[in-house]
Order: sequence, then C-alpha cells, then structure tokens
Amino acid sequence: MSKIQSSLIVPHQFDEVILANSNIILDTNILIELSIQNKGYFELFEKFNEKNCTYLTSDICYYEFMKISRSKKEMDIKKKLFANFEIVVLPTGKLTEEFEFILSILRGKNVSLADIMLGALLKKYEMNNNIFLLTSDIKDFGKSIYERKIIFNVSEEEQIKNIILCRLNTDESNIKASHY
Repeated sequence: MSKIQSSLIVPHQFDEVILANSNIILDTNILIELSIQNKGYFELFEKFNEKNCTYLTSDICYYEFMKISRSKKEMDIKKKLFANFEIVVLPTGKLTEEFEFILSILRGKNVSLADIMLGALLKKYEMNNNIFLLTSDIKDFGKSIYERKIIFNVSEEEQIKNIILCRLNTDESNIKASHY
C-alpha cells in the first residue's frame, strides 16, 4: 500500500479538550486512512498517543474494514495495524436499548448500521466522560445528536479532509427536539 503525503492541521482547541487517558472509538473511514498510511492521520495519532489515549472500534466497523480486503495478505496487514495501534474491538450484540435510542432519533435517515452502532456505543459509555468518536463522516454524525469537540483538517495535495472528534450530546431534550 502506498503512503499518502499529507499534513495535519491541529486547531488551537486541541489542548483545551481534556483528552488525557481518553477512549477514542474509530469509525471505519479512520481505519481505512490508517491502512493506506496517510501521513496526516499518523500525525494525529501521535498527538493522541501523547495524551495516552486508548483506541476502540465496533465489531461491525472491524468487519466492514476487513471486508474490503482484496487478499489474505492485505487482511494480514490490517490485522497488524490493529495490533500496532492496540485497537480494541468492542462487541455490539448487547446494545439493544442504546441502539433503539439512536435509531429513534435517526428514524427515516439513511445512516448505516455501523454508524448507528457507533452511536449506541457512545450512548452505552456516555457516563464515562472520556469517550469520543473519531470520524471523517461528518454528514452521518450531525451536530444535533453529536457534540463536536474538535475538527481536525488533513491537508493533502488536492483536498482537505475534515476529521471530527465528537461525543454523544447528553442533553436528551435537545436531541429529541431537533430535526437531525
């Protein structure tokens, strides 16, 4: 896999957000960028490592990520990525209440099962104040349900990618009243 030349633009709010010893749930799109060795994403993870963050993902994102492998060799490389970053895969099989909560907010929206389950994981662990989601899928993680803590920019040759670090909005009355 070839490396993508890019650079990370870190917003000034980075140090204001309490990230020390945080748990960061990774969306599939983040895993893909790491697997193609996007330099800007590696720079971001260096910043998270300085804060002693732990990386998590859902089992569904893991399966989604592995499914796009074109060969056993590519799948083995992806498994090494999980080992190198010490990414913990969380099961989503027992998140019925959390799933139904997120689904009730997103009803009628075209959101993938994986994204709903990421929201369910945030809901399950929301009382743990140091859990975040990292994604570049801005449209499926809207501001009314997800509180955006930081938006990072990765500058590539011809484009700038936005990456959001967010958490579930804990004001349920605001969420239910919104039109997502």
